[in-house]
Amino acid sequence: MVEVIALMGMLITLLLSVIAYFLKQAHRNVLALEHTVKELKSSLLWIKARMQGHHDLLRQRIDLLEKRVDEQK
Repeated sequence: MVEVIALMGMLITLLLSVIAYFLKQAHRNVLALEHTVKELKSSLLWIKARMQGHHDLLRQRIDLLEKRVDEQK
């Protein structure tokens, strides 16, 4: 009887250790994913700002060309 209880205790301990290992790995993966998302968000904000700058520059050129066309009429 004591052997069965000891065996069950060891089995439960082993299973809990395996579960703890996989939870730890999942936690590491979530942290890595959060870091990647932060980097991606930062990159997207930089790209958006750069695109807005290009858009503004193109809008200025279009306005200038429209003024030139209007003056020639």
